[in-house]
Amino acid sequence: NVKSLSAGLAFSLFKSDDGLYVAGNNFYGQLCILDSDVEDNVMTPYKLVNITSTTVVTFEAIKTSSFIMFDDGTVGACGRNNFGQLGIGDNLDVKLPDRPRAGVAVIPSGLPIIKL
Repeated sequence: NVKSLSAGLAFSLFKSDDGLYVAGNNFYGQLCILDSDVEDNVMTPYKLVNITSTTVVTFEAIKTSSFIMFDDGTVGACGRNNFGQLGIGDNLDVKLPDRPRAGVAVIPSGLPIIKL
C-alpha cells in the first residue's frame, strides 16, 4: 500500500509499508540509486535497499533532484546539482542520498528546508 508519493520531472518517489520506492528517469541520479544494473530509466518500482521506511520522515521530488528527510533530522539529497541546489558544497550530481546537513525544518508542502 502506498502511503505517500512525490513526483518530479519524469520520475517519482513513493513510500509504502515496507520501504521507499522510486521509478522513472534517473539521468542525473535523482532516483538515489547507485547500482550498475539500473539503467537511466526505471520502468517498474525499485525499492531503495539502503533506506528503510521507518527512518524516512518525508521526501520531495523537485524537477530533477530528490530530498529525503530522516528521523534523526538529517536530509539526504540526490540528483541534479548543477547550481549547488542540493546544498552539499559543490555542483556535482549525486546518485546516493548523502546526508549533508542537520537542523531541518519542514514547510507545509513537506519540502525539507536546510537551516545553515
